[in-house]
Amino acid sequence: MRVLLVDDDERSRESLADLLTRSGYSVSGSGSGRQALQRLEGSSFRLVITEWQLPDMTAAELCRIIRANKASGYIYMVILTECAEQANIVAGFSAGADDFIAKPFDPAELLLRVSACKRIAALGAGEVAVFALAKLAESRDTETGQHLERIRNYCWILGRRLRQDFLRSPTNSWTTSIRRATLHDIGKVGIPDSVLLKPGRLTKEEYDVMKTHYRPSGPEPCWPPCNSFPT
Repeated sequence: MRVLLVDDDERSRESLADLLTRSGYSVSGSGSGRQALQRLEGSSFRLVITEWQLPDMTAAELCRIIRANKASGYIYMVILTECAEQANIVAGFSAGADDFIAKPFDPAELLLRVSACKRIAALGAGEVAVFALAKLAESRDTETGQHLERIRNYCWILGRRLRQDFLRSPTNSWTTSIRRATLHDIGKVGIPDSVLLKPGRLTKEEYDVMKTHYRPSGPEPCWPPCNSFPT
């Protein structure tokens, strides 16, 4: 798999390139966002690892341009940086990044994350969209991200039992599709941080904002119930 490293620090770029090359990856480097975009044109890169602050743009801007260009095949985007503030993490995932790794990093962990790129890059467009939304939810609120993953697994287990006991299906593609498509609470990505991350009890007005994560504005639905909220 071809990897493009984007960093204006040549020593950092060469160090990471050496690690990836020894692990069997084909690595190229760029010192700026514009140079990276030129290298990506008509290329077969499937992974871009970029520093947050480049000479001519941020990693979020680079991600946004790459996603807008609709390159042939999915390009997995990893932001690897010392600038790991929450605002940058949210901005990076919102722009289309797939992973955000803080420096200094553990080489073994980085290689494991890079290996995941092979699986993600092979997904169809719909599955990639689900994956990106899940990562965005987790970047806003780790509790929501973990809850989303648990709900997806519960749905897969229940779907498997349903398939075995009632559908008599010889394959598991149906239950796998359910797990991939389950985006419970994904609407929380649109809730302001002042409400989503508030440590204390919500006011009535804040609770009304929170309820919009699963329904548009309008009459109160019969389900799910909205007459209680945990403190």
